[in-house]
Amino acid sequence: MKNESKNGKNYKKVLFYVNVSIIVFIILPIIIMLFLSYNIYRSNIYRIVSQNLLSTLEYKKKSLETWLNERKSDLNFISSQKDILKKNTQTKIFNQLNLLKNAYSCYDKILLVDTNGMTIYSTDGGNYNFKDEKYFQKAIQGENGFSSIHLSFVMKEPAFFGYTPIKKNSDIIAILVSQIKLDYISEITQELILGETGEVYLVDANKTLLTKSKFIEGGILHHKVKSVGIEKALKGVAGVDEYPDYRGVKVFGAYDIIPEMHCVMIIEQDKDEALESFHRFRDKFIPITIIILIILLLLVFFVSKRIQNYLEKRDNEILRHQEKMIYSEQMASVGMMSTALAHEINNPLTTIKVLIQSVFSELPKNDEKKKDLSVILEEIDSISKLSYRFLQYARPKEPEIKESNLNEIIKKVVDLLNYHIEKNKIELILKLNEKAPPVRMDSSQIGQVILNILLNAIQAEPYQGKIEIKSDCDEEYCIVKITNFNTYLPEDLRKKIFEPFFTTKSKGTGLGLAISRTIMEKHSGIIECESNTSEGTSFIIKLPFKKSNSSATN
Repeated sequence: MKNESKNGKNYKKVLFYVNVSIIVFIILPIIIMLFLSYNIYRSNIYRIVSQNLLSTLEYKKKSLETWLNERKSDLNFISSQKDILKKNTQTKIFNQLNLLKNAYSCYDKILLVDTNGMTIYSTDGGNYNFKDEKYFQKAIQGENGFSSIHLSFVMKEPAFFGYTPIKKNSDIIAILVSQIKLDYISEITQELILGETGEVYLVDANKTLLTKSKFIEGGILHHKVKSVGIEKALKGVAGVDEYPDYRGVKVFGAYDIIPEMHCVMIIEQDKDEALESFHRFRDKFIPITIIILIILLLLVFFVSKRIQNYLEKRDNEILRHQEKMIYSEQMASVGMMSTALAHEINNPLTTIKVLIQSVFSELPKNDEKKKDLSVILEEIDSISKLSYRFLQYARPKEPEIKESNLNEIIKKVVDLLNYHIEKNKIELILKLNEKAPPVRMDSSQIGQVILNILLNAIQAEPYQGKIEIKSDCDEEYCIVKITNFNTYLPEDLRKKIFEPFFTTKSKGTGLGLAISRTIMEKHSGIIECESNTSEGTSFIIKLPFKKSNSSATN
């Protein structure tokens, strides 16, 4: 009995030590590990949300500043015209003002004002006096820039103006003023908003709302808003914080000042929505952890394995989430780079276009040069479209589907590149199946694909070479095949040519074929490359027509 009692005590002592060991060496470390994982995940989510807000703010701020610089360039170009107020040149200048207003829908009106503030000419025919406007007084002092968004005593409505002085020698002889539509400012700020509650708005030094708000109806210049982000931004501090917004709702907010517009930009997203994935994780994590700890007391080794699998799963989720956010940030950077590059191309093109349109309007009606100028204008528009397409990889656009003739698209692309074909004395062979049915597609995007391939073919084909363009159709697809007979593309290059930023050209972007592949995927189509030393290199695009036509019928 004593031995049994002694053994019982020993068993209890062993069990006690085992339980203590389990608690100290297994359960306690696991509890600590779970706590650390929870906090690491929470910190990562907070950091990712903050970085996403900051990158979005930088992108929108850069887009707005670039757009404002374009508007300033518009006015500077007009104001640099010689003898702008001479009677024999006024008609030309007035025509340029009208052309500029019509070319950009962002302008409400463009005016030429004398030094007393009286209107010399307005594109809307109105007669206004700007004498008492603050920005007019700045312009008289030789400044150029933009007014704040304010209630204009001239127009009797909320307005935003750009202004630049016109000088003769060193004297200011007039002021060029443009009224910019507020809807355009709102469109730039509201594009690519985060989630359901995310919004971007502008506030002036008096904390008055300057743009549309998602939560305030008709608040422009009527509502004052207050928050920590606004207070810091008005003090010249840029950053991101967690604070109650003007509704009293907890938000994550990023903020910075925009000197050109005399205001600050705020981008906010409700905390609950921003941390939705974390809340889902938290709501599952706490009860599951309790259950796991209870099971650990009974089945230590089995449950420890379960915990390991569970943590690995959560770590993988964190990693995937981080990779997704990093990829989004990279694409936002590419979007910003693409936007900046497109604007750098469009600025000189705009100047050229305005000048050519001016010359065009001065020529007699039957002048043969008008035909050449029309071609030049069309080419400028094509270049503008091409620069815009550079944005497609970072911000893919959904195709606008309608029935189109594939052969007509091919002919237009050939006409567009005819100069390059003739310059290189390339023999172009067209074998188009005129009985091919129409295809439901975005003709502009498919034209861009064919243009990319044909332009690459022209650049790759040697002088006095030969290129064939063939169109046909089978039971499923309409097919376009573009062949270089004198080039060969090795297999290792064929595997890479559709990857973004891969190029064999010294000055190429490496996006043409990547964008083309994206466009074809959006059309449920196929793009392929075949090459051998005897028959040359062929690019083949296939567009489904039976499925598209049937869906159209339905």
